[in-house]
Amino acid sequence: MNPGKTDEESAQADVAMLLRYGIGAPGPRRSALFGDGAVGAAVTLDRLGVQPRPLGADAASP
Repeated sequence: MNPGKTDEESAQADVAMLLRYGIGAPGPRRSALFGDGAVGAAVTLDRLGVQPRPLGADAASP
């Protein structure tokens, strides 16, 4: 993750490409996925009005 990036710059991240090349890769590609990719996806989803929610086995429970 680059703390000097603006939200606009983060939203421009190619999340699909980061997933493709980062999910199984060690080192900087994986770091980019879980840094810049996660922030970029979060900014984009926030702009679309998606509300945050938990994920996991307990997420379906009310």
